[in-house]
Amino acid sequence: MDLKALRYFVEVVRQKNFTRAAELLHVTQPTLSKMIRQLEEELRSDLLVRSSRGVWTTDVGDILYRHGCQILEQVRSAVDEIAEVEGLTRGELRLGLTPMMGAARFPDVLRTFRKRYPNIALTAIEYGSKRMAQSILDGEVELGVMVEPVDQVLFDARRIYRGEVCLVVPAESPWAQHDSVAIAALAGENFLMPTDDFMLPHMVRSYCRAAGFTPKEVGHSGQWEVLQVMVETGMGLAMLPRAVCRLLDPGKVVPVRLDSPSLTIDVSLAWRRGGYPSFAARAWIEVSTELFSQGI
Repeated sequence: MDLKALRYFVEVVRQKNFTRAAELLHVTQPTLSKMIRQLEEELRSDLLVRSSRGVWTTDVGDILYRHGCQILEQVRSAVDEIAEVEGLTRGELRLGLTPMMGAARFPDVLRTFRKRYPNIALTAIEYGSKRMAQSILDGEVELGVMVEPVDQVLFDARRIYRGEVCLVVPAESPWAQHDSVAIAALAGENFLMPTDDFMLPHMVRSYCRAAGFTPKEVGHSGQWEVLQVMVETGMGLAMLPRAVCRLLDPGKVVPVRLDSPSLTIDVSLAWRRGGYPSFAARAWIEVSTELFSQGI
């Protein structure tokens, strides 16, 4: 079986779309379709079902996808180990980022990483922490940013960030005049939350329930820029990590400390437990740990 054809097939299944897969693989769609047909002819079975809603695996395709992910991961590990023995410093890293923490920290880490390891190719994919876990297990990304707790049965992890979660309020709000706010005082307020594929809204709900109330949620977004606009227009209040608050426009919204008690968020880089992290992955972990410890 052609490894390239197997890699193409796996990417189509991950993307559930031939066009997106072709773009990520830097091949034409006809070339991609041809390689999939060759696999189907070799296995004498249909692998994919095409519909207006996307692309789905047949029963045989599902079996090939599961084994294909494992095969490609083993090949990658072998190539990386050989490269290290030969003293090479090149490779490829598929990195999973959360949109919020990625925006807050990724540019600084990337600049240092590119300077030290210019020959490592990097593909960054954005997911919330919940979907990130599955993408690591499926082999779609090798290394992913996840909000703790991280399942230690499934993943190895290295904590890179611990920080406060702040209340974000309109600059003209009376709350903006406070140095800190007790969470119980917010029981009557409207809340704006990240979407549920992030860990943060689940943390905020538990935090509010512990203070004796259920937050009234009036809006959701997976983008911090959208949440900022919602806050500044008076829709409600948001809670965001202090690292993200650094990106907000201080003329429009203000971060305020939460207390009684405070709320903290821990962020780790995680990879599949028992796997062999590539040289590229270990290099990214090293750079991230170093820069986050400096408070970038």
